[in-house]
Amino acid sequence: MANSEHLAIFRQGVQAWNQWRKNHPQIKPDLSQVKLISLDLRRIDLHQANLSRAVLSGSNLRRAFLAEIELTEAKLIGTCLRRAQLNEANLTAADLSGADLAKANLSNVKLEYANLREVQISSETVINKKWFLVWQIVNQGGESLDLSNADLSYADLRIANLHGANLNNANLTRTNLIGANLTQTNLKGASLKQANLREACLSGAILEYVNFQQTQINQKTIVEPKWLKVWQIVNQQETSRNLKKIDLRRACLSGVNLKEANLEEANLEGVDLSFANLSGANLMGADMREANLLQTVLAKARLGRTDFEKAYLAGASLLEANLRKANLRNASLIRASLKKASLREVNLAQACLIGADLTGALLSNTNVAGANFEGAILTGACIEDWKLDRDTILDNVICNWVYLHSGYRGLQLIYQKRLPYETNTNFNPGEFSQIFSKAREIDNETSLKKFAIAGLEIWQLLAQLCQKYPTDTEIEKLVVVIKAFEEINDRPQLKKWVLNSLQTGGIEVFKEGFDRPYQ
Repeated sequence: MANSEHLAIFRQGVQAWNQWRKNHPQIKPDLSQVKLISLDLRRIDLHQANLSRAVLSGSNLRRAFLAEIELTEAKLIGTCLRRAQLNEANLTAADLSGADLAKANLSNVKLEYANLREVQISSETVINKKWFLVWQIVNQGGESLDLSNADLSYADLRIANLHGANLNNANLTRTNLIGANLTQTNLKGASLKQANLREACLSGAILEYVNFQQTQINQKTIVEPKWLKVWQIVNQQETSRNLKKIDLRRACLSGVNLKEANLEEANLEGVDLSFANLSGANLMGADMREANLLQTVLAKARLGRTDFEKAYLAGASLLEANLRKANLRNASLIRASLKKASLREVNLAQACLIGADLTGALLSNTNVAGANFEGAILTGACIEDWKLDRDTILDNVICNWVYLHSGYRGLQLIYQKRLPYETNTNFNPGEFSQIFSKAREIDNETSLKKFAIAGLEIWQLLAQLCQKYPTDTEIEKLVVVIKAFEEINDRPQLKKWVLNSLQTGGIEVFKEGFDRPYQ
């Protein structure tokens, strides 16, 4: 409510009021909620005054000094503000319909939710570009306008005609679009976060990657079923669990909670699920090509046969996820967590796994041709029959030991054939990268790569024996060889690998597989 003393001085007229303001510059008058209808207030000094919720409709404030005035929710219907100084004024939610703002100074004015319908402005009116654009849409229409990247946040665009407009990547956060015509509008990538779309028509609108967080709609809002479902997933997540075979291509679902949801065989091509929670979800057979999964939680998710080609999974959590036969070709898994994940028969060709954590992961029959593992952690992983090529990058891999075989003990998956063989020994820093960087260069794709691991283990065995026994003379070297054969004979699986190598490719293949990786 207004200060009674201030109001009494105000009623003495403009001249008395202005003199009082001059004599008391430190006072910020409070005239909130007063009714000053159809008064002659030309040249009045109301700077820094509080007139929130005041009614000044029909009054004449021509050339008034209104800098930094508080006019929140004030009614200024038909008010004359020609040549008024309104710089830094707060007109949030004010009703300026029919007001005259010709040649007025509205620099840095707050006009959030202000009603600018039928407001008069001139070429000499100083107004922010954003609010001029809002005024233009409200009074001249926005049909077919190019409004790409425009900032229309917090604007009052009720019943505005934006048919066919280009609002690509526009900011419509908290914008009032009640009853607006958005038919055939391009809203791709726009933010409608907390916008009011009640009774709005979005028929035929392009709504790819639109942010629908806390967007208000009602039964009279016209929107295609696919995008209504997207809105429901974003805002009513508890009802969004059975989504099998759903089409959510290029939807913005950033940050949603779809924990344990059924998205089997869903079309999620190009979807934005960054920062979403999909832990325990069923995404088997889903199409997630080029999806944005930045820091998405996919722990223990079922991802078998899922197509992640060119998907962005940087920083994603795939802890204990099952990715069997998934396609991750050209996917980005930078610093992703794949601890204990099953990557059996997964296609990781040309994938980027820089800094990824694959501790204890299963890489059995995994295609890693051209994949980049620079700085990745592979300690405890099982690399049974993984498929490298000359372009596979293993620089600076962090690995203490790996396993070369996997099997089951009952229903429990177990890893076998540890490398280094001795349980109390680890690879030296950089040794894993050195060994397998050499092994990937072997030319005989079918047999040499298959049996090179036998040569690797025999090499380690010889290295250990050479440290244990002297090798200065030919006789001493012969003793080491004999000891090696005895050790091989006592290791059934290693003995089998040696025999298979000789039977498959002859002595030359085995020799090359044994020698070349360490040259």
